[in-house]
Amino acid sequence: MKNLISCFFLLFVALKGYAQISPEKWRADIEFLRVELPAKHVDLFSKISNKDFEKDLRTLSENLAGQSDLQIGLQLQAILSKAGDSHTRLELRPLMLKELPIPFGLGWYADGLYVSGTVKRFEQTLSKKVLKINGFTVKDALEKMGVFVGQDNEFTLRKDALPWFRFPTAIRLAGLGATDTLELLLENPDGQPETRKVYPLDISSRADMMPAKVQQQSKRDIRWQPTQSIFSMQWLAEDSVLYVQYNRCLSREMSLAMGDSAGAQTYPPFQPLSDSVVAFVQRTPGAKLFFDIRFNGGGGANDGINFAKRLAEIPTLNRKEKLFVAINLYTSSAAVQVATVFSQLTRATLLGDPPAMPSNHFGEAHSFTLPNSGLVVFYSTKFMRMVKGNPAFLQPDVLLEMKYEDFRLGRDPVLDYVRRFGSD
Repeated sequence: MKNLISCFFLLFVALKGYAQISPEKWRADIEFLRVELPAKHVDLFSKISNKDFEKDLRTLSENLAGQSDLQIGLQLQAILSKAGDSHTRLELRPLMLKELPIPFGLGWYADGLYVSGTVKRFEQTLSKKVLKINGFTVKDALEKMGVFVGQDNEFTLRKDALPWFRFPTAIRLAGLGATDTLELLLENPDGQPETRKVYPLDISSRADMMPAKVQQQSKRDIRWQPTQSIFSMQWLAEDSVLYVQYNRCLSREMSLAMGDSAGAQTYPPFQPLSDSVVAFVQRTPGAKLFFDIRFNGGGGANDGINFAKRLAEIPTLNRKEKLFVAINLYTSSAAVQVATVFSQLTRATLLGDPPAMPSNHFGEAHSFTLPNSGLVVFYSTKFMRMVKGNPAFLQPDVLLEMKYEDFRLGRDPVLDYVRRFGSD
């Protein structure tokens, strides 16, 4: 609670001491972006034309009067999102800190959109299914907020559009509403609809700003344990499952390979984990291996690819009934590459739901900074072609989407599937 209140206090301080950037400086930044981004991006105009890109920037540059920095930044983000590349974006956090957000969070599940986090003032919305937002269906509301999202595939909005609902300026620019308030049509546990409103809060009320808690089981499944380690392994003896959680595609070896000897010391080495897994499954032929990359937001794919190659050479493990790889909406970037290689080089069973990024995607993001606003622009430097053709998403062999009730109760239907496999 103290940390949450401190964050909002810092927001308040930032609001008090902030000076607007002049239109002249914004025009210089927009021109800088117009020249630099196409020159640096591997293929910015694969989905949009250079003509339309320059037209959009010119229109914005001509209409800066009376607009706040955040409004301008959001419109720049909307222009970049048309590239259809989630790696190509503005880091708008410095501008987002200039307005108080609506303290609630949304999550997408197999059975729809739910309020998965909020504060005491809005506790009556927590854990309820969202039917409409400001009169718009969930589908239409997501599409409106999707103006700020570089959409890699049809699932991207379910992940990347949700944070934008917290910011009033984004809500207004997207055409979702004219005020700071969102009116939510929710579904009660008994199936009845009810209307609730959420809006930015005065941070001086500590009682209002206390986080509301989702009622959960006291014992949650292993997947929900804190994911502070980059990778880990655990033997679930009762189920004969070796659970390997791979949360980021980062390691000491990869940092050293890139010449970052200082940064390498901040990451653990991956090779000892890989060696331990291989040694364990070789001396435990009855073990099932569950490789979980559902929390993995990417990094570099080499460790995961080499891991797949090693496992492919173990005949007792490289079988659909022994080797399982878990993916979902939040498996991103290099982790999608790793999952794709597992599907190509091994006989692993892919479990879960499709990632919000296809196997073939833009990646290896670099950045530059706009000289006046100081905003960081990320852009892709490579197109990752992993499979033939252009499939919109990586399809799991077994579709296992998590329902909200599973999340609330701390259950993991994907790991449960592996636990049961072969026991019937």
